[in-house]
Amino acid sequence: MAKGLEFKAVFIAGVEDGLIPYTLNRDDSDIEEERRLFYVGMTRAKDELFLLHVRNRFLYGKQLTQPPSPFFSEIPDEFIEKRLIPDRPNTLKKEKQMKLF
Repeated sequence: MAKGLEFKAVFIAGVEDGLIPYTLNRDDSDIEEERRLFYVGMTRAKDELFLLHVRNRFLYGKQLTQPPSPFFSEIPDEFIEKRLIPDRPNTLKKEKQMKLF
């Protein structure tokens, strides 16, 4: 049983290498703290837990391929159900898109 608040469903987004754990200018003790916080977040789920990651992300103006967080490998396979959400087609017509500049 978790200590603290629990929710029927918990969503943790951005579970990608470099974001969770955040690796820029961090040391091993910071990664251990992030692992602990990640675990705490997961244990808040009563019924469903959704860990979300993307294949490609725009970061600092560049499109990057993002591998899943190494924390995924620490979760036993029997607790994981992988679902692929297909890319959404761009349904906006170019002439109808707003121009910012």
